Amino acid sequence: MIGENRSLTSLNDTWADISAWLEWWLETPRLTSDKQAILEKYYSSYRKNFSPYIKKYYSKQTEDFLQLISKINRPRALEVGCGCGTESLWFAMAGAEVLGVDLSDARLAVARERSDYLKRNSFNINVIFQNLNLFDIKPDKEFDVIWMEQAFHHIEPRADVPGKLFELLKPGGYVVISEANGWNPFIQFQLFRKRGLRTVKTLTDCNGKEHSYGNERVTIVKFIDRLFKDSGFKIESVKYFRMLPNIKNIDNFSWIESLVPKWFVPAFTHFNIVMRKSA
Repeated sequence: MIGENRSLTSLNDTWADISAWLEWWLETPRLTSDKQAILEKYYSSYRKNFSPYIKKYYSKQTEDFLQLISKINRPRALEVGCGCGTESLWFAMAGAEVLGVDLSDARLAVARERSDYLKRNSFNINVIFQNLNLFDIKPDKEFDVIWMEQAFHHIEPRADVPGKLFELLKPGGYVVISEANGWNPFIQFQLFRKRGLRTVKTLTDCNGKEHSYGNERVTIVKFIDRLFKDSGFKIESVKYFRMLPNIKNIDNFSWIESLVPKWFVPAFTHFNIVMRKSA
């Protein structure tokens, strides 16, 4: 057994942060072979290099969300594009009631098996994973906080996203968007080589339903701010993370980051933007 009904405080006695927890999942197979293979493929870049520099910024991405739910009694959270469930499960272990949605049944199966594994090992978590498009989620019960990590640039039509999130949030609720930064030239070069100029395509899910899908259509903070402001949101904070890409031996060059002038920070590789729905 790993432990009994742990809070996030006691979790940190075992795992310092979410990066240590993810590393724990990847260092030793804990799932059935097919699910383990999907998990390892999903995190293939981290399996190649999950150095202290990369871990630091991976953990920083979730700090805003954890701080928000720590101030709410019995917080209800939504993760859009939950993938294999890492963040949804971590937030559930921190005390949130979580709904994780994704369009990949294979990844959702991994998330559910990981949830079952934790429950068998005495973690009292409240998390559900469903195959849903953001626009198909019913606002029958409003959320306190919505988390979107590397998901916003996949959702189309993106102009409709703020209105839907506004509908799903409680008055005064928060949305945290964690994204690759469209101002970063290295990221833009990588994405152009990967998908060319085709930034929107059609995705067919396991049920044969077609969805418009953003093809790595990354953007910038200013665009998100303008889009969400028109729908009744206000920016609470913006943070930029990481100057260097995830490549082998990158820690040897991490000192360069301390020399970067402040005016260059908005071109870092990733950002978090926290916005609040008007009360």
